[in-house]
Amino acid sequence: MNINQIFANNKVWITEKLKGNPEYFKNLSLGQSPEILYIGCSDSRVSSEDMGILNPWLRNIRDVYRIHRNELDAIADEDLRYKRLVELNVQEQCVNVLKTADVQKAYKERTLTVHGWVFDIKTGQLIDLKIDFDKILMNIMEIYRII
Repeated sequence: MNINQIFANNKVWITEKLKGNPEYFKNLSLGQSPEILYIGCSDSRVSSEDMGILNPWLRNIRDVYRIHRNELDAIADEDLRYKRLVELNVQEQCVNVLKTADVQKAYKERTLTVHGWVFDIKTGQLIDLKIDFDKILMNIMEIYRII
């Protein structure tokens, strides 16, 4: 597929949207209030050895390990330790989202809900980690309260 095809497909998509609703783009431009924001990660099976330009992104998961090192090092089984690191990474990234001003405002005003989910590639199952964000936020809000 070349770039021209992408733009041609875009024109087809626009035509389809306008057929169903002539005001679609006008309404779209008025604002948004999505019910769900999904943040995913790329394939985590990539080696964690020196990745050059990717090191800044890997630093985040290294920070998760640093914060939770005692818990993780206490898990003898490597697969279970890796699974827990993934869960803790999801938790910490959700907390990072909650640290932002816009999300804090929505959390307060619209009772925004944040969920931490993990996709188990071995089973295809989506797992809700059932993270108690209220408890976590209670411990960090004096530091990260923006609003």
